Amino acid sequence: MRYFLVKSFLFLLCVIVPREPIEGQTLQIDRLKANYLVNFADFVLWHGQAKTNGITIGVLNDPDLELELEKISNASKEDRPLRVVSLDGTESEALEHLDILFAGNGREKVWKSMRDHCEGLTILLVGEDRDFLKDGGAIQFTFRKNRLQFYVNQENANALGIQLSSKLIELTAGRPK
Repeated sequence: MRYFLVKSFLFLLCVIVPREPIEGQTLQIDRLKANYLVNFADFVLWHGQAKTNGITIGVLNDPDLELELEKISNASKEDRPLRVVSLDGTESEALEHLDILFAGNGREKVWKSMRDHCEGLTILLVGEDRDFLKDGGAIQFTFRKNRLQFYVNQENANALGIQLSSKLIELTAGRPK
């Protein structure tokens, strides 16, 4: 009986304990991504103009990131409001009102369809998929060595009508691997 209790306790310990740090770490990554997305607006010009009256960020199928962005939105100053739009890949008409579009990891097919609808619109395209920059994105997040990093593709940004600040480019992690 004692053996069974010890074995059960160890099993529960193995199952329960690892979940909390992983969930906490995931929330921290989402919080970092949200802060990056909001702060990118300070280092970007849309058709040569800064967004001073607020920004609208579209999030493609990433509810955890949306939640973090909503927290920032609720705390944002009224002089530069933040609006968050939830996207599932079917609402191409919503793209016209976006300043930034984020496509999370594993959304490659939907992202490519959305990218085609973004043609002619001035939207900063940010994503996580491995080939995001090769597929037309401007900024790609990666998670390496327990750090959130990002890469930029200046040519793609220029093609989108986006000008990235030299300060933002200096902060990049170099070239994606």
